[in-house]
Amino acid sequence: MFQLKPIYDHSFFDTALYTWSFDVELAASADTVWDGLTTQIPLSWCKNIKGHYISAPPYGVETKRIAKIANILNLKENFFYWNNAERRHSFYVETMNVPFFESFAEDYQVTAIEGGSRLRWRFAIEPRSGFKQFVKVNNIINELIFKSFINDTKKYFGEKK
Repeated sequence: MFQLKPIYDHSFFDTALYTWSFDVELAASADTVWDGLTTQIPLSWCKNIKGHYISAPPYGVETKRIAKIANILNLKENFFYWNNAERRHSFYVETMNVPFFESFAEDYQVTAIEGGSRLRWRFAIEPRSGFKQFVKVNNIINELIFKSFINDTKKYFGEKK
């Protein structure tokens, strides 16, 4: 496993070389979506991600989780931000089975809107030296994986019309 640099605040989502942000309006309530993100097996509805918390509840800052993405990437994640009242949490990847990234982080925030909720899902990646071109070429693959997460989420919670 390769060690990645830790992230300690949300500024990384504005400064990383590669960033993605997805806003999804869902028919389910904000509490229902938040519960789905914070259960022992979060994102269980996503076909390309399998993971679970390895820290004991209650979950918060310093919670650890492991995940496997697209049966290729193995990650150990560490949450640097967790606020149940805001329905928001953010993590960075501590270790990964491939050497491509210097840093990798995700941020999830669920807000209530009329008739449902909005999930903002942000990703940020800083490639390791020597892998910038590789990551750039694979940007299309990354977007396809991220979009599959979004599509699975819409199917599971229902898309707000």
